[in-house]
Amino acid sequence: MEKKGQQEIAGFILIVVLVVVAIFIFVIMYFANREEDFSSKEVDILLTSMLKTTTDCFLEGVRPANLEEVIRDSFSSLPRNCKNSGKSSRTYLEGFIPSFFEKIFSLETNFESYVFEIVDKKSGEILMSFNKGNCVGKETKGSDFLLSNELQIFLRVC
Repeated sequence: MEKKGQQEIAGFILIVVLVVVAIFIFVIMYFANREEDFSSKEVDILLTSMLKTTTDCFLEGVRPANLEEVIRDSFSSLPRNCKNSGKSSRTYLEGFIPSFFEKIFSLETNFESYVFEIVDKKSGEILMSFNKGNCVGKETKGSDFLLSNELQIFLRVC
């Protein structure tokens, strides 16, 4: 009789351990999926494509610079002017980025609002920020891009 009671207790403990492990695995998978939802491939592709977009700012020579080059130049120690317009690279960015998003959002997209930030990676200071709309209470997707050892770009859309 004693052995039967011990077997029942051992079986009960085994069931409890299995249930706890299953709950633990479920919780880990739930939070892991939430991270993936935030970092969206769609937004990552948008940000990467945006940085490779050719601008009409000629920083040097006869080749127009892409947006990544204009951003790097804007926050370099010796920023240059666009040779064709005479505007500083930073002033050019202030006009280009909002108009870029206006064009993107005028197409059929699932996004209504955005936040685009250029951040000093070392200090965490936001060097330049653009936004439209409000993402409060909405599902937000995002991406970030390390432009250099000093600059990081964040894009959040909803």
